[in-house]
Amino acid sequence: MKILRAKHPTPGTHLMNLSAMIPMVNNLDDYYAVKILEDIEERGLMNPVVIVAMTGEQWMLDKETNNPDILDPPTDDETIYLRLQCGNTRYVAARALGYDAIDCITFTSIQDAEQWCAANRKKHCGRQ
Repeated sequence: MKILRAKHPTPGTHLMNLSAMIPMVNNLDDYYAVKILEDIEERGLMNPVVIVAMTGEQWMLDKETNNPDILDPPTDDETIYLRLQCGNTRYVAARALGYDAIDCITFTSIQDAEQWCAANRKKHCGRQ
């Protein structure tokens, strides 16, 4: 199993199989994706990706009220999905590089995940 560990893990960081995660977007900027892929090859993963454990119903509500451009959930029922909230490009790069698992941090609230993402973007000067 090829594992991608974060160089700056935070409390709560854990390893998760890429196959368990579902991206929330599929329209990634190709130029940016290549840059992230090259950065991971050169320096490794700096920060864990962020997952939100949510029902299909919660995902659909988020899409309808806040994020109309995200993908539809696999179903809009009570099934729990592990949606990538922050790190979709790192996820795509890790898959392209042949990784099976990646460090992540999981939240049960979109708001908590977004606050964590915003704080870490600021802390790490916009780098992955």
